[in-house]
Amino acid sequence: MKKQYVHNQQLEDILSLVSAKTAVPIDLIKSKERDDHAKVARQMYCYLAVKKTTCTLPQIASLVNRDHATVIHAIKVINGKMPSSRRTREIIEQNSDLLELQTNTDRINFLIRRIELDSKELISLLKHEHNNAKTKARKR
Repeated sequence: MKKQYVHNQQLEDILSLVSAKTAVPIDLIKSKERDDHAKVARQMYCYLAVKKTTCTLPQIASLVNRDHATVIHAIKVINGKMPSSRRTREIIEQNSDLLELQTNTDRINFLIRRIELDSKELISLLKHEHNNAKTKARKR
């Protein structure tokens, strides 16, 4: 029985980026098709997913309906193509840069939310202290 994995949003994002950059539909990347365009896009997805996430090989593979051995093979293939294929190298580098920007944007958004929560908490605390000070002043 095949194990089911909860798909990580980062993996979905990588798959979308690779699909957009290679003009290969996500459904084709996930399919059992062995046509060269689908195969190369799938390999790029696997390579970037390993390099840019902390997901396990089976998690990465499950999103494209494959097993961990496919991911290992994809890494070997892409590493072999990087020196000789300018197009492969460009797509990998562009997607890596986009993923880095997205990760930084996610971190910034997280920090902004945290600051907003902290400032709301601070305002609430100040209001509470102000109300306590008013109550003490009335008692005098």
